[in-house]
Amino acid sequence: MDKTTRVGIGLLALATVSACDNNPRSEALGGGEPCVGSFLDGSYSASANACTICGSADPERTIDGSRSSYGSRYQTSGTYSLRAVAPSGVIFPAGNFAGALMRIPVGYSPGTTWTISTYLGGVPQESRSPANASGGDPANPTGEDDYYGFTARSSFDSVEVSMAGGTTDTVNISNTPVRIYEFCGQR
Repeated sequence: MDKTTRVGIGLLALATVSACDNNPRSEALGGGEPCVGSFLDGSYSASANACTICGSADPERTIDGSRSSYGSRYQTSGTYSLRAVAPSGVIFPAGNFAGALMRIPVGYSPGTTWTISTYLGGVPQESRSPANASGGDPANPTGEDDYYGFTARSSFDSVEVSMAGGTTDTVNISNTPVRIYEFCGQR
């Protein structure tokens, strides 16, 4: 991890994570796997609006540094956002992957809109509808684990995944949630 000292108000020392570095938090977990641990020791926030037949569980697992745990969400309509905030002093530079390792079940409506946004100090930086790592469209999910996001054009310390819409499968809805394994600040 590169360390950069920036002089500004308060003489704040910031750790900058290079797009080419392996994540030392991930290595400490015995991994080196992309994304895992990017937001370890950070925080999260969630918000929902006008949802119907909806629920979520364990959002804290999206920043726990484990590829085997996840936060989940299901809904038939409305909006939901989950944001991961890096630990104090960690900033991911432009050129890093911003997104999440997720599984979007088959059955989520093609009309569901997925947006990934980045923030720096709470100020919006970028917002895009992501493609997955294999070039697919999250509006037509495969039900497989995949990275969703984009290469950031500006520095960021937070990543947010938002969905508007939901599943058309109202019978099995609670058995087929969207899984967010880990938020990514690099890959």
